[in-house]
Amino acid sequence: MNEEYKGKQGDLSIKADATPTESRASDFAAVIIPGGMAPDKMRTNLKTVRFVQDAIAQDILVASVCHGPQVLIEGDLLRGKRATGVRAIRKDMQNAGADYVDAPIAMTAT
Repeated sequence: MNEEYKGKQGDLSIKADATPTESRASDFAAVIIPGGMAPDKMRTNLKTVRFVQDAIAQDILVASVCHGPQVLIEGDLLRGKRATGVRAIRKDMQNAGADYVDAPIAMTAT
């Protein structure tokens, strides 16, 4: 909390105002998992993965960008879902049961 996270180019930054420990998915209308290398670290935090699992269980919109599906893979949330992500994790997504599509966006209803 209160840690500043800088974007890959260093042009953007944001400070976290809460952690997955003190947040509840039901307090949010949507969850966006960022891209870049952040998801590789996020997926090792079991509280973060649980937060995303809870959001999906409550039919809250969850979107992921670039490497973001790594968090969904860790939470076993891609099985049977049409999904996209950066090509570098295509095989990981398929192994997790996703119907991978090479497209800018893939939408799946729950």
